Amino acid sequence: MSAKPSGLAIAVRALLLALTGLIAIAVEAAPLGLEPRALPSPDLLACLVACWAVRAPEAAALVLVFALGLVRDLLTDLPIGLGALTLVLLAEAMRLRAGRASGWSAFLLEWLWFALAAAAMLALQWLGVLIGLAQPPYLSLLLRQYGATVLAYPLIALICRWGLRLRRPTSETL
Repeated sequence: MSAKPSGLAIAVRALLLALTGLIAIAVEAAPLGLEPRALPSPDLLACLVACWAVRAPEAAALVLVFALGLVRDLLTDLPIGLGALTLVLLAEAMRLRAGRASGWSAFLLEWLWFALAAAAMLALQWLGVLIGLAQPPYLSLLLRQYGATVLAYPLIALICRWGLRLRRPTSETL
């Protein structure tokens, strides 16, 4: 039987999320692959936040997720606040998956849920840019980035599971 994490454990996990989130933002913001045939970079921050929201929901506080999204908005081309808002919505959608069954079938359902939530996140961002009377990104580029993001999710989940020792909470710890 597992006990709920202590306040110190939650603070350490939140700090670890902030640090790994900043690393993900730095990797995303790095000017890599500028040629037209370059592969799109996945949304690593979305993958990371989704994993944390499922595996350590108590550490993925909305304020922290919003702050990470805001930092990314300031360093990338997203309108300020739009990416942060959609990241918070993604985290909340993934938090609904926390505490569910474990095993490979549960991970496949989690991955599918992430794919759906990430699609909604990209659609909201695209719509927000369109409503703001700016030129939204081409859908073909967004779809390529979406595909890269969905394919990157299992790798980020593996890193969170084995590298950061984040496990999905059981019903006893909720």
